[in-house]
Amino acid sequence: IKKQHVHKLTVTEIKMLRWMCGNTRKNRIRNNYIRNKIGVVSIEDKLREKRLMSFGHIERRPLNVPVRKYDKFQVDKYKKEGGKFKTTWVKIIKKDLLSNKLTMDMALGGAQ
Repeated sequence: IKKQHVHKLTVTEIKMLRWMCGNTRKNRIRNNYIRNKIGVVSIEDKLREKRLMSFGHIERRPLNVPVRKYDKFQVDKYKKEGGKFKTTWVKIIKKDLLSNKLTMDMALGGAQ
């Protein structure tokens, strides 16, 4: 999912939360205050959590399952037109693990 899509989801989420609280943007109440008041985690954090959960689920599957056959497929050698390498799902997972200060074993642990 691209950053612009995450941004649109976040904006829509805040609009709905403000609407639930009866606040408008004119009230100038910060987004974090509204989230804490309702007790909702940000969409970006939820997306990261679900990505890590699905990663753990896929990694626990047997190696002969079709989803695991393409797991180790090397796409690093392919470049986009701009000269950058393609962002792979594995790179995003590694970034999520670093941002949450988790290890690979913790991600593979499931719902423990």
